[in-house]
Amino acid sequence: MKHLLFFCSFVFLLSGFIFLEKPSMLKPKPLKLIFKNIPNSSATIRIGVFRRQDNFPDVSSVFRFYDLKPNGNKEASLEITDLAYGEYVFGCFQDTNGNNVLDMSSEGFPTEPVTISNGFVITSYAPSFDECKIQYSKKSREFVFEKYTSGM
Repeated sequence: MKHLLFFCSFVFLLSGFIFLEKPSMLKPKPLKLIFKNIPNSSATIRIGVFRRQDNFPDVSSVFRFYDLKPNGNKEASLEITDLAYGEYVFGCFQDTNGNNVLDMSSEGFPTEPVTISNGFVITSYAPSFDECKIQYSKKSREFVFEKYTSGM
């Protein structure tokens, strides 16, 4: 009986230590965004992250921004470590004039190169969240951007 009590106590303590490890095990693995065929290898790429509850494509409702400098390269990548797994839209533009704003024409079209997740290319209408969303998960953590809408 004494041995059984000791064994149960040991298992209980061990399970407590295992439980303490679980939160760190659930931390998402980094999300990697790869940009290819970058139109302007010296202009910063501004990456806006939208969640479903944000008002995509309204730039003023961006959940989070990241900046990536291509440093003269036509290909660059960014690892993001502070997003939870889930559905997102990434709206990205090259800030060719360095004003940190996506410049638009009088007709409402971008005048700087734009790329959007899920390979969406802007033509004559603003896309919906569902047309552009990606699913960031343990199994799906790398996304490539290579289609750009040129300044219109």
